[in-house]
Amino acid sequence: NDQVHPEKVAEIISMGFTEKQAIQGLKKRNNNARQAIEYILSHDIDPYGDVPTSNPTITGHSPLCETLIPDENYIAILMSMGFTREVSIEALIINNNHLENATNFLLQ
Repeated sequence: NDQVHPEKVAEIISMGFTEKQAIQGLKKRNNNARQAIEYILSHDIDPYGDVPTSNPTITGHSPLCETLIPDENYIAILMSMGFTREVSIEALIINNNHLENATNFLLQ
């Protein structure tokens, strides 16, 4: 099924991803928004097309990461809970550096 739910697309776009990324992630992960975000972050998806970018980065897919630098203290707190640095950074970026939201996101 290649149909994606518009509300899920809007939810992912609100987190700083492009419509193309949201649609591709949702198609690959059966309309599960959380899994779609994980897919987008773990794959080299061009934010504006279907071609992989030439320079993959951990969180280079989100426009937010160009201006948002996760708080090192928050990263340390999440890592103390057993999450890797990479996952902690991604969760903080997705959640606009809000520790409680990032924690909830990771625990879902």
